[in-house]
Amino acid sequence: MRLIQVIQMIPAIQPHRMFPHRWFGLRALILTAKLPCKAFEFEANYTTLCQPVSNRSFPTFPGSYPMCLNVPFAPKIPATKCRSAVAYARVSTKQQSSQSLSIEGQFDAIRAFASKNRMEITYYELDEASAYGPGSENRPGLQAAIRHAKASGGVVIVYRVSRLSRWIASVDLLRATGVRFYSVDKGYLSETRLRQGVLKAQEEADHKSLAQKMQHSLARLRGKKCRRSVSPSDRRKGTVNNQHRRDDNIRSVANHFCDLPGMEKMTHSARAESLNLAGVLRMVSARRERRSEWTGEALRKQWPLVMAEIELLRDVDNFRGGPVG
Repeated sequence: MRLIQVIQMIPAIQPHRMFPHRWFGLRALILTAKLPCKAFEFEANYTTLCQPVSNRSFPTFPGSYPMCLNVPFAPKIPATKCRSAVAYARVSTKQQSSQSLSIEGQFDAIRAFASKNRMEITYYELDEASAYGPGSENRPGLQAAIRHAKASGGVVIVYRVSRLSRWIASVDLLRATGVRFYSVDKGYLSETRLRQGVLKAQEEADHKSLAQKMQHSLARLRGKKCRRSVSPSDRRKGTVNNQHRRDDNIRSVANHFCDLPGMEKMTHSARAESLNLAGVLRMVSARRERRSEWTGEALRKQWPLVMAEIELLRDVDNFRGGPVG
């Protein structure tokens, strides 16, 4: 009886307007209940929905259409647009560029992740620098990626958390930018995920640095010299500085011996002593302005260049002092 009373109240509350997405389940209950009543009618905004029926029969609409087709459907949710994203990749050495962790390999994985998660890559940025140590978050490629993500309202996607940072102090600075970061292996990098990933990457870098220091110490104990990795720009800069310093030393020595009689018969040790007594010292560091005394061995290595500079100075003096035609 209570079910019949509820059914009689349906025309008053109009559930198809208030709860359209739940109206189907209610009508399925009505159709399967096989109510023990002789007849009933529903009065709604449209005409008679149910015709009088005999005992233990199903209510139907006029015509051949089933009841569920005349109730308005719930509005469909529109499909969301693809979110813009910035792809960021990083390598710290040339070996990584040639191995599996290359720039193109990282970008391929990022593109697959973005396509799977309905994201559209609008910008690519990369760095060839280390993410370990203070100030590593100021890499130009990373800062450009963050600026573009802010301007477009997008996110930054990296291949691994270690490609983003290996320094735990940079986590707060990255979170302060307001940009959302994603990685291919972990998805969205919340503060906890980002902190744990960066801490793990920093521990790996610490172990690697400690192993390199131990290797260099063992090599020094064995009397071997360890070559440290220097960037091409620093190497070029150091080479130019060394060349300038050597040229300045050669000129100063040549100017001292140019007019000194008997300098050809002097030994290298005597020449070095003459230079030190005259105050002509050897430039060791131009940036620190550090000088040291000449030795016979240091002068012997540079003596052929010194003699060539002396001949040049003598030729210039002869040309200036010669007769004018």
